[in-house]
Amino acid sequence: MRKAAFPLLVIGSSWNICIVTAVALNAEWVRTRAAGGQFDSFPLAIRIIYGIEALLMIGQIYFGKLLYDRNGAWSISSWRLAQLLIALYGVSALLNALSRSSAERFNALFAVICMWAFYELVGRAKPIN
Repeated sequence: MRKAAFPLLVIGSSWNICIVTAVALNAEWVRTRAAGGQFDSFPLAIRIIYGIEALLMIGQIYFGKLLYDRNGAWSISSWRLAQLLIALYGVSALLNALSRSSAERFNALFAVICMWAFYELVGRAKPIN
């Protein structure tokens, strides 16, 4: 299962990057898929936050690759970051699943994929150092 984790992380993250980049660009097609479908046009502050989030997601893919290459967390900090990402993707999956927008509920699938991928990539043992 671990071998499938990184490719699935890339797939799940790619979908998420498309969504947050589209919000940052105020694309019309994404309005029902983000922020509960409540905006006709995304406010500038939300667009900036989502643009920053797109960059952070690229960093998450890189972090996932490091976890894959190193057979799991290599330090307490990397273990904690992976645990934080697992928790954040879990919350994201829950909030997306509870959305009134069916298009946004679909996003929960990709959050669950990313959550599972980080769970598999981090390894079972907490590093000692």
